[in-house]
Amino acid sequence: MKMVRFKHVLAVGALVFGFGAIQLPAQEGFGGLHPERLEKMQGMLAEKLNLTAEQRTKLKQMWAEFKDANKVSREKIKANEQQLKQMMETDSYSRDKAQQILKENSELQQKTRLAMMDKMQEMKKVLTAEQLAKLKDLRAERKERVGERRERMKERRELKEQKDTQQNSQKKATD
Repeated sequence: MKMVRFKHVLAVGALVFGFGAIQLPAQEGFGGLHPERLEKMQGMLAEKLNLTAEQRTKLKQMWAEFKDANKVSREKIKANEQQLKQMMETDSYSRDKAQQILKENSELQQKTRLAMMDKMQEMKKVLTAEQLAKLKDLRAERKERVGERRERMKERRELKEQKDTQQNSQKKATD
């Protein structure tokens, strides 16, 4: 569903930018991530960047400000998604209404993503030059790992398709 994907985009964006994920409220979770896993990632990243207590506090406050400022948008997106779901489950579907809701969600998501990007730029100012360089390296490593994971998944999918094709061929041959 688009809402889940949007949450994952925000979570991954926060992780890729680095410090945003450090301060996501772990007790609430974010982007579909399990709170304990998120907390572990936050700690690891803070440790890798060697953040001071003051930096952690500032970043936590900044992220809370972002989250609070965008709470209404997130709630409206969620309500709109629910409305679309309800429309599809009942006989009240209206293409015009659905298009209007989707357009509104797209605008809200764009607004939220831009606000996140703005906040991330602001958060960068809290980091030292050394921490920013380390963050850049961590992003590159993460990008490489994600690419490798995607490649492995693609290979597995291709092998499964080959196996399925062979089984179907064998089944047809025996019929």
